Amino acid sequence: MNPKLFFNPFQRSLKFLLLLSLFFGISNCKRDDGCNKEYETYFDSSFFDSSELALIPDWAGDSLFYYSNEGDTAYLHCYSRYYGFRPDVAGSKNVTCEYYEYYHYPFYSFHFESNVPELDVMQIEIYKESLMNRSKELAKSYLVAKNMVDFPLELLGSDSLANDSIILEDGSLEKGFLSATSSYSLNLRIGFLRIKRLNGKKWTLYRYTLAN
Repeated sequence: MNPKLFFNPFQRSLKFLLLLSLFFGISNCKRDDGCNKEYETYFDSSFFDSSELALIPDWAGDSLFYYSNEGDTAYLHCYSRYYGFRPDVAGSKNVTCEYYEYYHYPFYSFHFESNVPELDVMQIEIYKESLMNRSKELAKSYLVAKNMVDFPLELLGSDSLANDSIILEDGSLEKGFLSATSSYSLNLRIGFLRIKRLNGKKWTLYRYTLAN
């Protein structure tokens, strides 16, 4: 038997198997495992609409004066109003692939200073949630203060009278919203109406009286 007749088909088969293995190996390397999404950034469509923009206050430069239930006084001054975009981050962390997607949403932040240390460096943020992973509902705008739950901006100061709304000396009413922790009362036009600190001291706007 001629050895060439035996080895030539064997060599051809071996070459074919090697090529086939190489092909599947390359195919597996090119398989979409999400790694092509590494560090992608998106500015989604959850921008403030006109009705929400109309509600966002401009407290920058405002000073409010307060008295406490212990008889002393304080002021709060809004020294900064900042507008920007903040990312919601999604992605995957595993051994084979690690990637992140940044969905940026808009927000306003207000920073307050005070002559009283316990009221100093306070902050309010109004933000429009990201549309990331939201398919049916419209994104809402929220107002957040320290120790205060997120509250939809569209409902703050609505017709429902909060039990810590205040009446001015001229008789006009300013509606507030009492947080779940009873730490703050807020009004979109004025800002803080009443502040209750962890030490039990309660601050109320000067020359304002409680409605209830």
